[in-house]
Amino acid sequence: MNTLWLPFFPPPLVFALLALGLLSAGAAYLRTRNRGRGFALFFMLLRTSALGLVALCLLGPAREPVPQSAGEAPRIDFWVDTSASMDVEDMDGLSRLDFVKNTWLAPQFLSALERRGIALRGFAFDVNSREFPLSPEKIAELEAVGEATHITRNLVQGLSSGNPAPGALVLFSDGIDSTHAHPAPAIALARERGIPIHTVTLGGARLEPDLAVSALPLQPTLVVGETGGIHVQIFQANVGNQRITVEIDDGETVREEELWFQGEPVLGFEVPVQHDEPGTYAYSFRVQPLPREVELRNNHQTVYINVTPHRFRVLLMEGEPGWDSKFLAHALRNDPRMELLQVSQLSPTRREILSPRIPDGEAKFPATREELAAFDAVILGRSPHRVTGEAWFDLLDGFVRDQGGGLLWARGPPQAIGLPAPVAARLASLSPLSAVQGFVPEPRLTLAPEGRGHPAFEWGGVGVPDQVMPKLPPLMRAVRGTARAGARILLNLDTEGAPPALLSMPSGNGRVMLFAGEGFWQWRLLSPELDQYSPVYDLIWSALLRQLVTGEFAPGQEIDLRLSEVNLEAGSPLLIAVSRRLPAQTDEMSLQLVQPDGQRVTLSAADVSGRGTRFELELKPELPGEYRVELDTPDTEPTRLERSFNVFDLDTERIITSARPEWMRLLARETGGVVLDPREPDSLPDLLNRGLLSLEIPGKPELIWDRPSLMLLILALLGFEWILRKTKGWL
Repeated sequence: MNTLWLPFFPPPLVFALLALGLLSAGAAYLRTRNRGRGFALFFMLLRTSALGLVALCLLGPAREPVPQSAGEAPRIDFWVDTSASMDVEDMDGLSRLDFVKNTWLAPQFLSALERRGIALRGFAFDVNSREFPLSPEKIAELEAVGEATHITRNLVQGLSSGNPAPGALVLFSDGIDSTHAHPAPAIALARERGIPIHTVTLGGARLEPDLAVSALPLQPTLVVGETGGIHVQIFQANVGNQRITVEIDDGETVREEELWFQGEPVLGFEVPVQHDEPGTYAYSFRVQPLPREVELRNNHQTVYINVTPHRFRVLLMEGEPGWDSKFLAHALRNDPRMELLQVSQLSPTRREILSPRIPDGEAKFPATREELAAFDAVILGRSPHRVTGEAWFDLLDGFVRDQGGGLLWARGPPQAIGLPAPVAARLASLSPLSAVQGFVPEPRLTLAPEGRGHPAFEWGGVGVPDQVMPKLPPLMRAVRGTARAGARILLNLDTEGAPPALLSMPSGNGRVMLFAGEGFWQWRLLSPELDQYSPVYDLIWSALLRQLVTGEFAPGQEIDLRLSEVNLEAGSPLLIAVSRRLPAQTDEMSLQLVQPDGQRVTLSAADVSGRGTRFELELKPELPGEYRVELDTPDTEPTRLERSFNVFDLDTERIITSARPEWMRLLARETGGVVLDPREPDSLPDLLNRGLLSLEIPGKPELIWDRPSLMLLILALLGFEWILRKTKGWL
């Protein structure tokens, strides 16, 4: 048991008060010693004793009791990276994973920790994490075969689980996160739960040069004559200061693009795309290899662009026309890719139909399922039931889920736009927003994490959203609600809890979007000092509607053939899906697969919808090269569909294998952990002993002031001195 000092006042002040008291007692002695030197000295001793005891109490001596156990054994979680980069043999002749297994996960080392009363748990992670028993058999089964490393994501999921928090976490990894994610989310959660993360960095720098190509179409589907683009990025490792050449083959001509690396990890450029004929166009990108470059399989990538002869056809309907719908319609009419049919019920007897690009014979409200199938998306404003009646809304579910149509709730969820309660209840499952909790007055919009990188918020020279959005007007009001599971939040409201303002959600074959606010039109009608930001409104809606309508079907399509990947590693699963706007009278679809060696294989896709609208099959192609899938359906438009995909034999985890100790150091330092030497596992037990104090419950200090006997003694000394003085008549 230790002694503590917990003074009530600063010690110098206590000693100053004691000195004043002693001077007062001395003065009283000098004043009364002529009456009797013995009694005067006795009275002074009583006073000084009482003053000394009071001063002692004010200095706060206390006893610290022995801490009590928290009632459970301390626990340490071992997190072991099992991605393919951990198979690099640069740890004393062993692979990174084998080194961990032979040292830190050796039976004798684990047993030594358990003998200290420490409970241990093991987690392996690469793309996902999974718990594994720390037994010799299970440890021996660990293999470095993961296709990617998601360190931050897996740590966040583990730290935010409902399981009891460990006393510490030890991370064994090379620090390579495939998504280049910053560890900040994991750091915040570890701090919140009081869990230090100790890191053990495996591996070192790799010196072999390597180049890798990544190409992404900015618009996977284009209208005939429309200009699009492909964003090409070249990643490098250990390239240094060199010029590299990229060959671009569009199927007709081959040209070259020259890039100059000066230490940058990645360089990029855009390739413009425009075609005057419908079809599927392949673009091939190949970077010329460098001297001493070992891995060449990632130097090539093929991208496919679909070009359709039809514009996207959109239906906008509203029973109570407002400024939001008017400005939204204006933005879509300005987009040459859109054919907008705007239907507004101005009064019980007057309906307005606007359709500047739709032929007169087709510019009518779609009253049947077949007529609705000609549209790619439906936009609902306020009180849309006044346009057509309640029964029509039974078509919407099939339009979205089966026919692959898009649905936009432009002025809030069904509960908030004036729909009759039975209709709102039927359509609730088509809303990405649930649990509506009222309205928020005049909120501003903020960009959500998933909104960053979305085409709707890439404004080019207009400005950066985080800087521009605070300058733009707030909404008039917005609905506060909760996002459904699976919904993607693009915008939030800047109010308590940051409720979602713009959401996107897949639904069957189609997609649903919802904007929860009113007054967004003010972003289009700005004051003169903000007029440079006026294009933002049209850019947002054009990109959002583009995403909404490019779901399962291109404009004018009755059937679609879709591949889950167009570039995949050998042995990876590929999902082939056939979707129809209207049901087929069969439960199977026959397709032809043309392999790289020219052989044809017949495939059969089974009906997974139960309604003859979606057919799927999965295969795992092993042979590297270009494949083609063919579908013949004489009863639909188009009558023949072809899709191509590329299979490569590449382990992407081996592109960049240099360890990142700085990433691991940051994670340890910011969570209160320690960077451990991988070759000194014996340093862990002593470190943990120092950190396990947090698993004990400290007792409450026992202050000397709390003792009644001491207080009675002080009162007795002062009281006895006063009684004697009164008896002697010295008062």
